[in-house]
Amino acid sequence: MDQYERYYQDVQARLKPARAKALELLRARDIGAAEKAIEDVEDSIYGSVALRQVFTEFLNELKAQGALDQDPGFAAEVFMHAERHAWRSYPEPHTEYEADSYRRGYDQDRAELVRILGRDPGKKG
Repeated sequence: MDQYERYYQDVQARLKPARAKALELLRARDIGAAEKAIEDVEDSIYGSVALRQVFTEFLNELKAQGALDQDPGFAAEVFMHAERHAWRSYPEPHTEYEADSYRRGYDQDRAELVRILGRDPGKKG
């Protein structure tokens, strides 16, 4: 195993309990504390990826519970945080190819969030 693989495994091991804590905090509707739970452990792109995944997982939970329509404002807020962390999950591009690739990845992440929510809270009308 090379140095990067060891580093990556260490980051993921540290993030595992933070992800669980963040999910519990989201269930308690404390978005700020959920973000802090992960950012305090890992404030790099890996933390952003973890936050995108946790917010997406929570949005799926809300959908499974039929709770998206019960509080559409809260669901939209969760969506917006997931979207923000999706964008932050991609590094700064250094080439046009990277920029295009990262944009496609982000667009796919966002499309998944819209699919889960059943609407695009960023679109008017």
